[in-house]
Amino acid sequence: MDTQAPAVLLRTAIEAVRAMPGGAERAVAVTELLGSLREAQGDLRRIRADDVTELRKTLKLREIAERLSLSTGRVDQILKGK
Repeated sequence: MDTQAPAVLLRTAIEAVRAMPGGAERAVAVTELLGSLREAQGDLRRIRADDVTELRKTLKLREIAERLSLSTGRVDQILKGK
């Protein structure tokens, strides 16, 4: 699977809303999409934390940071649930 596929799907959803005629219907669609994004953030954070925790079993923080293009400090925060 293309690693950018989820981001492309999100961008497609945003563009679909943008293409709708303006007014109440589009505003409702935006509100629904924003609600879905808020819910998804928690899920995505948990998925990432689980993956980083799994990586930590075999890799050093620095190695994880390099693989994820994050700072070592950020990886440590993820592991601490921040």
